[in-house]
Amino acid sequence: MSDPVLFYGHREGVYAAFSNFFPAEFELDGWKWACSEQAFMYHKSDDPDYQHKMKRTKDPFAAKKLGRQANLKPNWDSIKYGVMVRVLEAKFGQNPHLKELLLLTGDRPIHENCNDPWWGGGPNFPRGRDLLGRALMEVRAKLREADDAGNS
Repeated sequence: MSDPVLFYGHREGVYAAFSNFFPAEFELDGWKWACSEQAFMYHKSDDPDYQHKMKRTKDPFAAKKLGRQANLKPNWDSIKYGVMVRVLEAKFGQNPHLKELLLLTGDRPIHENCNDPWWGGGPNFPRGRDLLGRALMEVRAKLREADDAGNS
């Protein structure tokens, strides 16, 4: 089995771009986002005031802080993984250098190497649900499939 791709943080390391805090502009739902953290946090709530504030919050740390104050959608826990996949599809699909980095991981498992109970996981944090790593691997498979279909 190949070594897993472990990442945490957006400032250093080969895979820093896998962090939701990494600056990477993309468009989704008619809006230009500064990073995937901002786009993801926007979708946590249907409150127009919250959404307006989040659209203006370009800093990922500020977006995360504001997201903790959100009145969550009633079904948030059941839809947040799907939202993350959509956000990551836009981020990696619209940034060719990021797409290439993701595809270069081949079939290696990807894990956010942190102790977050939802998003983190991997060999160092086996109790995490590892949702960010899973979402990245799902997006990688979709991008590869789209490339293969385009080359046929």
